[in-house]
Amino acid sequence: MNDDIRDQLAEAERSFEGSPGTIEEGLDVDDAELVQLRRACRLLEVGSNLLDRGYYTVVIESAFVAIERTIQFRLIHDGAMSPSEVISSHRRLYQRGAEIGLYDDAFGDDLAELWNRNPRPLPGAHGATTPPHHEFI
Repeated sequence: MNDDIRDQLAEAERSFEGSPGTIEEGLDVDDAELVQLRRACRLLEVGSNLLDRGYYTVVIESAFVAIERTIQFRLIHDGAMSPSEVISSHRRLYQRGAEIGLYDDAFGDDLAELWNRNPRPLPGAHGATTPPHHEFI
């Protein structure tokens, strides 16, 4: 890895350490679960704006992250997850939602399968997601 890139990566990692100096308006709440829900709403709002501009791949990924933030909201709210816990696996997060009864196992599996299929471009699209593909979400 190039030393310049390594230095920039280290600088980016340091920027996430500690508390932020300024918290985005609307996310400055004490309830960890409420932060997750508000983040989900913001992702959906931004996604709808980007959809109008043709950024289909970002819209699809934003929709999934909004779903995941909503699941995290319920997990934290119901005491099934600590606010500091990180679940980095999409499939595991969907499983946790099923475990607390947000939906059944089959629905959680469906979410995981959709995640596995949708962020990938359609065959022949050379890395691009096409409008009919994003409408599935």
